Amino acid sequence: MRDVIGYQLLVDVADPVVEIDRRGERLTLKIPKGEGEPAGIRFEEALFDGTTHCNNKCEFCFIYQLPEGLRSSLYEKDDDFRLSFLYGNFTTLTRFSEGDLRRVLEERISPLYVSIHAADPELRGHILRNPKGGRSLRWLEPLLAGGIEIHGQIVLCPGLNDGDELDKTLAVIESDWPEMASVGVVPVGVGRNYSGDELRPASAVEMRDALDRIIRWQEVFSRTLGRRLVFAADEFYLACGRDFPVAEEYDSFPQYENGIGMARWLIDEAAAMNPDTHAIGEPSTLSSDHTPVVVTGEMGAGVLKLALAEELARGLVEMMPVRNEFFGGNVGVTGLLTGKDILAAVSTWTGVSGRGRATFLLPRSIAPSGTTIDGMPLESLTGEIESLGASVDVLEINGAVLRERVISSG
Repeated sequence: MRDVIGYQLLVDVADPVVEIDRRGERLTLKIPKGEGEPAGIRFEEALFDGTTHCNNKCEFCFIYQLPEGLRSSLYEKDDDFRLSFLYGNFTTLTRFSEGDLRRVLEERISPLYVSIHAADPELRGHILRNPKGGRSLRWLEPLLAGGIEIHGQIVLCPGLNDGDELDKTLAVIESDWPEMASVGVVPVGVGRNYSGDELRPASAVEMRDALDRIIRWQEVFSRTLGRRLVFAADEFYLACGRDFPVAEEYDSFPQYENGIGMARWLIDEAAAMNPDTHAIGEPSTLSSDHTPVVVTGEMGAGVLKLALAEELARGLVEMMPVRNEFFGGNVGVTGLLTGKDILAAVSTWTGVSGRGRATFLLPRSIAPSGTTIDGMPLESLTGEIESLGASVDVLEINGAVLRERVISSG
């Protein structure tokens, strides 16, 4: 077995027999279970033969923009199709092989997530800083022909693969790879530690141009394929000051985990709460000693202001957008906030005269494994906030949870 995928295929049968070497003693065990049921065995690592590491040197790769001193796992670059299948990581396919193709088709390892960036071979090779990158999209045709579900990503870099080059890429997708399940377009993130000279954040004009092109291509794909296929990241709508599409226009949200449609989902969740069973009180019913304050990144604040518009207008909740000083640049997603930046913002907030005792609502996404990206344990962060005289709640931030939490404070 090379990985948990191979293991799962072997134990999917009813009553599998497992041979175990325990300190030199060979044991044969029969696991009583039905076909398709889990066997109850868990592994420390998903890949048993090591990760296929990425040999690209993309300038926009966020790993190159990480400062020193973070946990070692953050610096690991993978380009492994198995991690694409297991966790939704995007792979460039530059290290994909004939053997990998056979395995994917034989074992039906689907879906896969592929970084497209540009269909032009020369431009893609330049973006990946790898000559092989210009040819590796050739694997898409046999994968799609074999019925493998593929979701693509285009990281849009101003002056490189935007504008007419974006049109060319989407035209190639329509003509050569129309079977693709979806394509997400996300703006490049450029932090303070970026040391190159080719990348920069997109201007407002460039963001509008990109969004207009994506919307036009959605219309083209809808006519030719019967589905929109390409979707713009939520940042584009926020930057352009435009309303998010209705839920139906996200075609079941195939790129939700890529930050595409999260805003619409959150807004709709908040709006769906039944006002008959979740009555919102008057502002005077909320004690200032327990004011809920939502901690969020700068980008998330724009979405939450829409989801909690009524509560904000009534003074039932406050918003605390935290500037990402750690990464800087145009990095504004909540999940990349550090414990240090959050603590500094909370300290400033609580130190302002006239503000009552607050309850800070922290999103669990800042520490999905229990530690923030700068290595601060979540327990330490909450303890530091409480030492400032505030209360803390750690929540899965979604529209329904937030509104119910705010309303319950009234």
